[in-house]
Amino acid sequence: MTASTTSPSDIHHFLVSAEIQVGCRELQARRYITDGFCTSTKAINEVVCTGYCLPEQNLPWYAEFVKTIARSKLKEWQCVEDKVEKRSISLLCQDASVRKYVIKVVRSCKCKKIKKRHNKTYVDLPGQKKTRRKEASTNVNTKRT
Repeated sequence: MTASTTSPSDIHHFLVSAEIQVGCRELQARRYITDGFCTSTKAINEVVCTGYCLPEQNLPWYAEFVKTIARSKLKEWQCVEDKVEKRSISLLCQDASVRKYVIKVVRSCKCKKIKKRHNKTYVDLPGQKKTRRKEASTNVNTKRT
């Protein structure tokens, strides 16, 4: 009998055949900025971060990887903005006036583990007491006299 080992190239082949993105997918984009009847004089080159990913630096060996996929953990990792710079731009308007803006330009992406409530927003309405969800649900039917 011979012992089988899993090499990094075997893992890479498996990931490619399973169509799983390792690291982030950075799409190069070129766009003009507009505001009403004003448009930037030059196109802005930037990176667009997209999709789910697996972090390259934490990529486990095959056995651990299969376990990870079985638990549907893949969607816990998402490609997000990493390096961002602010840039001053000029917009030329139809009436020949010029507007100056400072915009955010994405330069690179990273693979980040997201939390279940990553994008949740809670709004407190005026005049409403701030209570935790559990307390609020248990006090709904109680009256105080």
